[in-house]
Amino acid sequence: MRKEKQSMKNAKPQLGVRPMKKGEDTKELGIITFGKSWPDPKKYILMEFECDDKAEKDLYEIGMEMLANDKEAVLNYVIVKALTYTAEFAKVQMQEITIQDPFGQALAKYSEGLSLGVEIGGGTGDGSTQCIRTRELFSFEIHPDRIARHKYNLDGRQGGLAINQLSSNPMLWMSIKDVEDFYRTTKTNLNNYPLEQIIEWHKADFRAASNYAWGHISLKDEIDFLLLDGGAFSGRADFMVFFPKVKEGGIIALDDTNDIKNYKNYQWLKTAGHPLLWEEQSWRNGCAIFRK
Repeated sequence: MRKEKQSMKNAKPQLGVRPMKKGEDTKELGIITFGKSWPDPKKYILMEFECDDKAEKDLYEIGMEMLANDKEAVLNYVIVKALTYTAEFAKVQMQEITIQDPFGQALAKYSEGLSLGVEIGGGTGDGSTQCIRTRELFSFEIHPDRIARHKYNLDGRQGGLAINQLSSNPMLWMSIKDVEDFYRTTKTNLNNYPLEQIIEWHKADFRAASNYAWGHISLKDEIDFLLLDGGAFSGRADFMVFFPKVKEGGIIALDDTNDIKNYKNYQWLKTAGHPLLWEEQSWRNGCAIFRK
């Protein structure tokens, strides 16, 4: 115990925020108590800019001199960074489907005993991957914070294969104009967020995609079970690639049916007469399971 405390004391401070646990020994921890919060639109101006190496060096040196005499600015920067990292982690965790969730239970039920499953958007492999019961499972994931854990989980699953490459061609993903049109004409849970933020997510997805290859996946058999839960802006493109590979009578599961990812796929499957086996539109952003 003494050795552990010593190592904590000498450890480099880490950015991150979590609630204090009841009865926790906080002698070695710094504590931040948050009060009320409110938007302050006048405080920050967001803009794009570029600078050459000399300007970057000069700005950095001037900034560090200014920060040395501005304690409040330093504290604000560190707290914002800590909250940002924590929010990103929570976002990753929230997206994972578990067997305790209604959708996770439905995935297990409708994949039980089937041969080949394909999962678009496997996350860390701790979520929907664990719910799918097919004998073989090919799972796609490209998020850099998830692929190591994703591969570990798929390697440990009998019949599992981690595919860390693009599931569809980014040229067929939604453009910014497509996103803007959808946002303005189709009211979904996406409208809970400002359009500017959604466009930033779109740009981030395309930047991430630029680090990965796109190529047609060769499957020796038709797909018995397909889960579409990949990128928000690649949902329709993923559908166009993999729907033809699903056998007649096969199962198609969609997450985020009341969001930009799978809204159109959900509407098309219903309109085209594919039997709706199960749905729960009140859970998260909606989910559904069809038979082809």
